[in-house]
Amino acid sequence: MKIIYIGSNNDIGIYKLYENLIHRHLDKDEAICADAGYRGLQTLHTAILPFIDVDSKDSTYLQKQEFNNHLAHYRIVVENVFSQIKNWNICSFQF
Repeated sequence: MKIIYIGSNNDIGIYKLYENLIHRHLDKDEAICADAGYRGLQTLHTAILPFIDVDSKDSTYLQKQEFNNHLAHYRIVVENVFSQIKNWNICSFQF
């Protein structure tokens, strides 16, 4: 059975549905890397998320900006793979 989520659901809202709780299959020493749409994921499992409150007046601004850039360096690889996968015909089949 294919599950379809309507566009008004945000990422963390969809993740919190029982069938999507990936962290149930992870060990305590494993982490989930996600984008800002998953704010709050840290309450469920160890998560690595970009800082969203990067304010130039913040004393940790440079460290947060550096972390976000470092994380983006790796996330772009994942996003590019997702983009390629979406072009595969098998991904358009409804089961």
